[in-house]
Amino acid sequence: MRSLLALSIGLFISAATNAADVVTSFTLPSKVKVRVVEAPFAQSGLVFEEKEPCVIEGRVPFGTDCGRPKTYLKELTISYEGKTYQLDTSSMFNAWHGRPLVALPPKGVKGRGLRYFGGYCVNAESCMVRGLFSDGAGTFVAEWTVSRGIAVRTVLTTSPDVKAAFVRHIDGVDP
Repeated sequence: MRSLLALSIGLFISAATNAADVVTSFTLPSKVKVRVVEAPFAQSGLVFEEKEPCVIEGRVPFGTDCGRPKTYLKELTISYEGKTYQLDTSSMFNAWHGRPLVALPPKGVKGRGLRYFGGYCVNAESCMVRGLFSDGAGTFVAEWTVSRGIAVRTVLTTSPDVKAAFVRHIDGVDP
């Protein structure tokens, strides 16, 4: 009986701890499933140092212009053909804001809109995905590859050239 009570209390505490998390899930045109979990920065336990350059846990943060982040990217997973991969989200802040996969163009503007995440898998153990994160001056991009079932972040940058290339080629290949 005590075990059941302890388990119930543990589940309640766990659910309460994660209540502020914002979870967004979508499937890419390539059939890769993506799950994004963003949580309040205050709950991260990370140490923010407001000095030049600003750092979080000794690393330069992405998604903030040296202001205290509102959120951190707690989890990012991709799934394909029964395999799921946890992607490295370290140093990624104010990243998703619960937005949809595609931002539609304003009324009266022609175009298909801007897709924030793309990529593909050749098979269940070989994938490439990339995303556009944050908004405003803190915008950054990231890319991950999965090779032989091992996920590695290969790009994390605020470079305008790389951001422009990701906007043009969000799936990593010419359309």
